[in-house]
Amino acid sequence: MRSRLLAREGDSPAALALAHQVEELAKTSDSPIDHGEAALNLAQVIFLTGDRAGAQEAARRAVGCYQGKGATAYVARAQRLVAEWPAH
Repeated sequence: MRSRLLAREGDSPAALALAHQVEELAKTSDSPIDHGEAALNLAQVIFLTGDRAGAQEAARRAVGCYQGKGATAYVARAQRLVAEWPAH
């Protein structure tokens, strides 16, 4: 997503604003998968900006959304992503 690209380019304020906007927009959807994808995207952006604890919290929200839908493949993907984050 564009927000991750912005974060990688060093534009943390724009990246975070966009990721939060996407998460808010996803809340208007009835799809737990949409909610999870938005939360996982936010987690990645937060991680890229250096806030590991905040990123893990957003990732937990994503996993919760996926689990509520029974989407085990999405849960596994999110858990793999978090496991790959280097500890700082």
